[in-house]
Amino acid sequence: MQGLAAGAVLIAALLGVLLVVAFDVFCLAHLVARNDHVRFISKLAWVVAIVCISPFGGLVYLLTSATKMTPYVPRLGDGSLRRRRLRPSRPSGTSPHEAGVIHH
Repeated sequence: MQGLAAGAVLIAALLGVLLVVAFDVFCLAHLVARNDHVRFISKLAWVVAIVCISPFGGLVYLLTSATKMTPYVPRLGDGSLRRRRLRPSRPSGTSPHEAGVIHH
């Protein structure tokens, strides 16, 4: 029975290591595939963090590299928002130049 328990522990440990390595490979592939800037530190520093501080480095990388979520903005046609003025108001009878709206 002791050999069976040791084998189960060994298999569980190998699966854990395999999952961590797969997660690191995923994070590194995500980092390499990015064409834009990465946040806070350079790509090389992220590689070091992902590999050396595994799995926490990869987790921090994924959380900081997530794109900003845009808030829900209702459409104007559904009555939930009133139409806003797109340009500053000016006194009636004045041109945009006189009111200071158009700058050169």
